[in-house]
Amino acid sequence: MRKLLTTITILAMAWSCDTLDLEPTNLIPAEDAITTEKGLRAALAGVYDGLQNGDIAQELMTFGDLAADNLVAVGSRIAYREVYNNRITPNNIRMEGIWNAHYDVINRANNVLANIDGVEGITPAISDRIRGELLFIRALSHFNLVKSFGDIPIKLTPTVGISDEELNVPRRAVADVYEQIETDLNNALIALTGTGKGNSSTACEGSVLALMTRVALYQGNHEAVINTTNQVMNLGYELVNGAEYALLFDKSSENDETIFKIDFSDDDVNALADYFQPAARYEVGLNQSAFSMYTTEDLRIPASAQASGSDLFCNKYTDIALDSDQPIILRYADILLMRSESLNEQEYQANGEAFDLLNAIRHRAGIDSVFAADAPSQASFRLILEEERRREFLGEGHRWFDLKRTGRSLDVLSGGKDITSASQLLFPIPQSELDANNNPEMVQNPDY
Repeated sequence: MRKLLTTITILAMAWSCDTLDLEPTNLIPAEDAITTEKGLRAALAGVYDGLQNGDIAQELMTFGDLAADNLVAVGSRIAYREVYNNRITPNNIRMEGIWNAHYDVINRANNVLANIDGVEGITPAISDRIRGELLFIRALSHFNLVKSFGDIPIKLTPTVGISDEELNVPRRAVADVYEQIETDLNNALIALTGTGKGNSSTACEGSVLALMTRVALYQGNHEAVINTTNQVMNLGYELVNGAEYALLFDKSSENDETIFKIDFSDDDVNALADYFQPAARYEVGLNQSAFSMYTTEDLRIPASAQASGSDLFCNKYTDIALDSDQPIILRYADILLMRSESLNEQEYQANGEAFDLLNAIRHRAGIDSVFAADAPSQASFRLILEEERRREFLGEGHRWFDLKRTGRSLDVLSGGKDITSASQLLFPIPQSELDANNNPEMVQNPDY
């Protein structure tokens, strides 16, 4: 792996299940970083800090809509135009960034996991709590990589040098990666059971269960989806009121719908608002079909689909002044729609629970319910749910991956996008990784 963390000079923090402070207070010398409780908590903050990398908190999420039919590249960034046109080169600098940033976070987590047992004076409750959070973050990072690139290296130990053994790591089959992700999440759940909802900027029981749900759905394990969503639904999460939908994306919002987000304070910076807003740099606009898919009474329109003259844009990221929008990774609306999808996949039931869950999202948006007369079959319900997911999560990076996992990419995108082969549904392995990693199993994805 290139650009992996080799030294630990990271931010100290005050930590609890309910609070994560990523603001710098002092620097911890590398030799002392994970030998004390203070250093351990600072190291955990450093792992969360890694998630703030723009290639994780911005680029991957943006590309999840830009590669599909939600966003269009309207600015000057060549890397964005490649993604929009589905003609991504292995030298795409943002693909390299996504790859490196995630492995950096994985390496940070691995370094803390490798040292946590050597920290003196901490209680088992504290060490278990931190271990659970680290396993969640490692699972999330591997998941983001495998859904984007397919076969990837699995990293479970820290890279601290530049030996061939550390750097020349083989790609592992998708099934093996998912097995490791599930192992990490199962162990994280053991450690975090009882923490409930916690705080949406730190990993707790709810965020682990929510990510387990998404991982199961991506593998078509609908029984597991129904099991984990049942557990999440018992933790007290709720949809925000429809009139407050836009507040979900306000950085100061405290609500019961957000399960896990990447926390940015006023001292942190991302370019989400700059890139999404016509009043700023405006790199990504809204596809006309995405803009037009909302009925006039839909309460999501102020946050989701706006126009400034001829410029169409998603309005979920608005903090141009401070650049500290907080991207949502997991939220309760997704739990309801994932459960609805899996119930339908297991067995279509006219006006059954799958309809109720879908309609809960539609009611919140102020639009009419769907009944069996509108969706008289399993296949027709699938399509209605697919379109509802598109409306609900516009600008949050789900669309490309939703179409891929349901096998709908070529049908939906081949008409208006330059997609002619299933091999285009994987992002290319960065050329820099191929140049640096000499393992014979580190090969490029087909057709790149």
